[in-house]
Amino acid sequence: MVCLIGVPVAMNQMAQVFLAARTEHWCSVEEWENDVDACADLTEDAYLGCIHKYRNASIPIKEDDDGKYYSQCQKFDATYPNWDDEYYAGKETNDTIDCDEGWVYDQSEYTRTIRTDVCISFYFLFIHIYSTCTQLV
Repeated sequence: MVCLIGVPVAMNQMAQVFLAARTEHWCSVEEWENDVDACADLTEDAYLGCIHKYRNASIPIKEDDDGKYYSQCQKFDATYPNWDDEYYAGKETNDTIDCDEGWVYDQSEYTRTIRTDVCISFYFLFIHIYSTCTQLV
């Protein structure tokens, strides 16, 4: 009897590994959105190379006590042309802006998680909160 209870409990505990996993993300550049989406059709290694070239060209590198990393909330404030392998927005400006066109998520390990769905559907949160509050009243 105890074993029967263990299976659903284990499934519930392990679900968090897959549903709430942290994935790398960075600001999207609207002009390159179709190019980034086309990366999804590539093999895993080619996929990572493809999405990282867009990240490297548009996202500033930050530094803290743990080392260097790409910003997840800002991109260079630049006029982005059609994609060119030689382009780097950091040559054009050092100014940055907050993400205003959504995010790109590294989908090499997980294609969807709760975190990515929540970020994409952020405005649905307000609808849910409003409907929950009206039900309480």
